[in-house]
Amino acid sequence: MAYQCQKYTGAVFCEKEYPEFDDPIQGNVQNCSFIASLSSVVWVTNIIAKLATSSSYNVLGSTVSEDLWLDPTKNPSFAYARSKDQSEIWPGIYEKAYAKNCDASKFSWPPTAKNPLGDLTGCQKRDPLPVSFGQIVGLCYQGKTVRPMVIHTNTTISEGPDQMKPDHAYSVLGHTKINTIDYLVLRNPLGIVYTGYSNTNVNLTNTWTVNDTVWDCKNPSKTSPLTSRGPKTIQFGQNGIFAIKASVLGTYFSSYIFSGYP
Repeated sequence: MAYQCQKYTGAVFCEKEYPEFDDPIQGNVQNCSFIASLSSVVWVTNIIAKLATSSSYNVLGSTVSEDLWLDPTKNPSFAYARSKDQSEIWPGIYEKAYAKNCDASKFSWPPTAKNPLGDLTGCQKRDPLPVSFGQIVGLCYQGKTVRPMVIHTNTTISEGPDQMKPDHAYSVLGHTKINTIDYLVLRNPLGIVYTGYSNTNVNLTNTWTVNDTVWDCKNPSKTSPLTSRGPKTIQFGQNGIFAIKASVLGTYFSSYIFSGYP
């Protein structure tokens, strides 16, 4: 059976109280900048909320049906964006609305996260910036980003070592220290970590505990979150999440971008 645009039996928009940042997984279309942005917006804000069960959803100013490109005989069943919990369809709904076409492969996805971050948050669309660990830390509070943020890799790097993929976008979650060394915490929108490669500059084993704060990215404050969902402990090496040494960011990344008040 070929992939067809159809309803996934038993699917819901979102099972939990709110969408989780590590739900979105990139599918068979090259839109890493959008999926990384989607994950980052959910990580920082409450803009993307749980919607009631419906045969159609109004998101991003578009009404889209819950029919998604699906082949129940395959694993994963979804051809395009999906959730790590396949019964949740909210990432696919947002991807479909952004593409405004059931066949997302016909849509020209943006090369950087400038447009997706701006469109998802309603904030000013900012140009990519040269990578600076210090500036990124300045957009964090207690280790977690306070603005939705995405970082882009160079086109010439090798795929695999240090969890890198060329010409790719990663969600920036925050920063931490491991054995006194500064690290940036990232998530690969593919939802995977590479195995069998050298990871001398990457940590895939530690856990990271942060206060899961929610921010209004249109508010200039970087110390006054809207609310807190309590402490969150994240395991590196799962769902595409890892920490990379700040000292090698210039080797791999060409730019980063954020959405909201500077």
